[in-house]
Amino acid sequence: MTTLDRVFLGLTVVILVVFAGSIAWTIGGSSAVIAWLQSPGAALDGGIVVLLILLMAIYLTIMATRQETQKSVVYQGELGEVRISINSIQGLVAQAAREIPGVNDVSVTVTDSESLRVRLDIQVLPGHHIPQLSEELQKTVKDYLDSTVGISVAEVQVFVRGIISEAKARLV
Repeated sequence: MTTLDRVFLGLTVVILVVFAGSIAWTIGGSSAVIAWLQSPGAALDGGIVVLLILLMAIYLTIMATRQETQKSVVYQGELGEVRISINSIQGLVAQAAREIPGVNDVSVTVTDSESLRVRLDIQVLPGHHIPQLSEELQKTVKDYLDSTVGISVAEVQVFVRGIISEAKARLV
C-alpha cells in the first residue's frame, strides 16, 4: 500500500465517520443536518461532498482491483521474456554469500533492478582480512548470478556491519 493509498483511506474513514455521525445526530432528533440540506448554499456544499465521496469511491475501487506487481529482473531469452523475482535473486545471493568462509550473517537488498545493483550487509567472523573477503564476496556474487540466472550484475556493494565476537564465533 503506497502513501497515497493510506492518505485516501484515511480521508475516506474521516468522511464516513462524519457522515455516520451526522446521520446518527439526525436520528437522535437534531434538525441541523436537515436545515443545512434545505439551505440555499447546500447545493454547492453538497456537491463538493458528493464529488469527494465519488472520487474516493473511484480511487478505492482502483486500489482494490489493482494487482500488486512483484518487482523482478527481466531479460530477453532466446524464446521470450524471462522474469526473476527480486526475492529469488536476494535468496540466491544470500545463499552464495553464506558459502564464503568468514561471512557469518548476510542481509541482501537489490538497490536497482534495471541494472541489477546488489547491496550486502554482512557480519564477519574474526581473523579474516575484510578487504580480501569483500572482494571475494563481490566476485562470487557476480559470478554466481551470471552463471545461475544469466544476468550480469552492475555492482555489488558490501557493508560490513560488524565483526562477531570471539564467544559467538566459537558457537558457529
